[in-house]
Amino acid sequence: MGTHSLTCPVLYVPRLLRRPQGDEPGLSIGSLQRLLDLLDDAEVTPPAVTGWMAGHLSIASLGTPFVIATSEVRPRPLGTWARLLANRGWSSLLFCTSETFTGDGPLAPSALPILTGHGVAIASRGCRGEPLVGQEVGHLRRELTESREQFTRLAGYPVRVLAPVSTPTGRAIDGLVAREARRAGYEIALRPGRRARQTFERDDTLRGLEYLTCYASDDPEELARWVTGSTTDRAWTQLRRLADAPRRLWSRVTEGRKQ
Repeated sequence: MGTHSLTCPVLYVPRLLRRPQGDEPGLSIGSLQRLLDLLDDAEVTPPAVTGWMAGHLSIASLGTPFVIATSEVRPRPLGTWARLLANRGWSSLLFCTSETFTGDGPLAPSALPILTGHGVAIASRGCRGEPLVGQEVGHLRRELTESREQFTRLAGYPVRVLAPVSTPTGRAIDGLVAREARRAGYEIALRPGRRARQTFERDDTLRGLEYLTCYASDDPEELARWVTGSTTDRAWTQLRRLADAPRRLWSRVTEGRKQ
């Protein structure tokens, strides 16, 4: 059980934007369609949805693997997302809280099997979508355990993928969160980052994947080049690195004002 790595770029599209304004997180439907067309032409292949359900990446046999995810939970845009991906036979991840499907949440529990049928697997953001880093260990343990139990009951399969909300400084996972998540039964965790090549320390640890967040100002051609490893525009890469941190912080601040 040594260190091993694999190339598996992950794109995260927070929302589908009807009328993109400025540099907000997400992509328009047109930009998403263009991006998917480019990736389809490049013959990239997402893991099977059954792999996510089992907690295994299942990408060893894939020629050019990649992962795409969203946290879009509005019914109509999410339906559009699911159809666009399913039409290509591709799986995707939905970052959401267990409250999304309970009480006054935007989606009914009956939506879960429909999403699964369209290749959409759940990546848990806990019960209420609060950052996990910095929580007291007892509260953290309850949050991870209870949310996984709720998701497993609602989804009909053991949810093994975790996608925590980041703190305002951009931290989503630390050592304590990783240990407690593994203890609760999670196998894979996703966090913001830039690496397309993912490194795992041992087979018995929580497997971490970094994802690149998509913004309205992003060019689908450049995003596709990042996925395929053919990005040669250093200026784009450098600007992306400089811009990611402050705009992530700004999006956290504006999201907090809305809550």
